[in-house]
Amino acid sequence: MNDKSISHFYSTLFEYNYQSNLKILDAIEKQPTAFPQKVFFLYSHIQNAHHIWNGRISGNLSTYNVFQIHPLEQLRQLNEENFHLSFKLIQTTELDKEILYSTSKGENFSN
Repeated sequence: MNDKSISHFYSTLFEYNYQSNLKILDAIEKQPTAFPQKVFFLYSHIQNAHHIWNGRISGNLSTYNVFQIHPLEQLRQLNEENFHLSFKLIQTTELDKEILYSTSKGENFSN
């Protein structure tokens, strides 16, 4: 695969992820009390993990803990920020670049 097709693949994947997240948010926002707190925990976790990986790739420290729970009002903004930064990274980062990082437990890895 060349860089252009890899970039297209990731752009399509992140667009799908973004749109899927919007559908989930739409459902939650229509009836927030109909969903157990576990839904907010898991959705926050997904956005936090996305944010953390964007930070690892861009070299910026994450401002969120992986298990931090966000208020409903903030979740749409997090989805937007994660999508736009991911799209920017796809366009500006070497996609085969090795990423060195530490987990929240301090364990070092590379991908």
